[in-house]
Amino acid sequence: MNKGGTLFGETGCGAIKKYLFLALGCSLSTCLIWSYAGDDRGINSNALSEMSGKAVAASRYKPPANRSTDGAMKDNKDRIIEAEISLERLAKRDAFAAAVEFINLNDQAIKEAVQDVIAVEMANLDPASALSWIEANVSGPSKFSMLNTALEYIIQINPEAALGYVETFPPQQRDAAIMDDIATTWAMNDPEAAGQYIDNVPANARASWITSVASSYAASDPYAALNWLEQHSDKKGYSIALNDTLSIWATSDPLAVLDYVDEQPPGNHGLSSAVEQSIWSLAEHDSKHAVASVEAMQNGEVKDEAVKALASSWAENDTQGLQDWAATLDHGASRDSVIEALAMRVSDDPAYAVTLINTVDSGTVRVRSSIELLQEYKNNSRIARDITNQIVLSTKEREEIEQWLTFR
Repeated sequence: MNKGGTLFGETGCGAIKKYLFLALGCSLSTCLIWSYAGDDRGINSNALSEMSGKAVAASRYKPPANRSTDGAMKDNKDRIIEAEISLERLAKRDAFAAAVEFINLNDQAIKEAVQDVIAVEMANLDPASALSWIEANVSGPSKFSMLNTALEYIIQINPEAALGYVETFPPQQRDAAIMDDIATTWAMNDPEAAGQYIDNVPANARASWITSVASSYAASDPYAALNWLEQHSDKKGYSIALNDTLSIWATSDPLAVLDYVDEQPPGNHGLSSAVEQSIWSLAEHDSKHAVASVEAMQNGEVKDEAVKALASSWAENDTQGLQDWAATLDHGASRDSVIEALAMRVSDDPAYAVTLINTVDSGTVRVRSSIELLQEYKNNSRIARDITNQIVLSTKEREEIEQWLTFR
């Protein structure tokens, strides 16, 4: 990555020379004329001086002692507005000149009103110099606010420049949220470059960096995203990034995602949300197509996840259709998932829900389904007791239910 001055426009030395007059204690009007003598940008130094003079005058104004409280409050409000307008105009003409005036203001209310505008205009003019100038010259609560505002703006217009600033801090001091913002914006503009930087990312930000890059890749080229992720499968955050990438892909091609996850080796966990997203996308348009896709799956773990997602989606719209499908399934995990979804869907008929739960093979699913049903009737002790008495449970399973009832 280029860390030289050309990355940011003007070099740090140029910025220091340009604003060296600050250390000489000259008056504002003299400084403005001096620093821009010979400048070819067409800036009128008299206009700048006039705008800055209005801001200073407004900041130093004090209402007469005989003014009423309401009158003084109005004067103060008008004064802040006048100073704000003057400094904002100055900032748009010359951001660093406005910054000079800003640090000379005594009124905190005016500072708070204009600090973000000035920070953005400085960042727009010269990202690197803006950050270093604010850090060196601004103090108090305005310093953090202006640095944060400038950095957020720079991230959006030039994430590499923002990264150059963040890299000046030790790795452990680089904020993970800021690194995530940089990764997201940089990856949207140039995922390849952002991806190549991964080994330089501090450990505390690496997981989110991987996710940001992969997600940006996935939006335009899912296969490129998966190929890039495969090169970093040993890194922290890989599983989350893979799931996010597949979930994004599922919105445009759910069948391709299901084919991909079905080919994964057993034990490759963490794909449940991608499977769920794909199934919901399919089922929303064609339940029968979704059923056919699920039944064709070969990977048992993925198939179970897909069945759960399909059952949950289908139960919302077609309880009878889901019941008919359940009747065709062999006893096992998939059938239990369908029955569990059905039982919750018909929970307004607790007797029927209990009948369904009693056909579940897995004790774990039976207990979970029972608790979900009891949760629906937590305020009706009579029905809750009937449910508990009618569900077929082993001694151990009944103890789990009783324990939940005791501590809920």
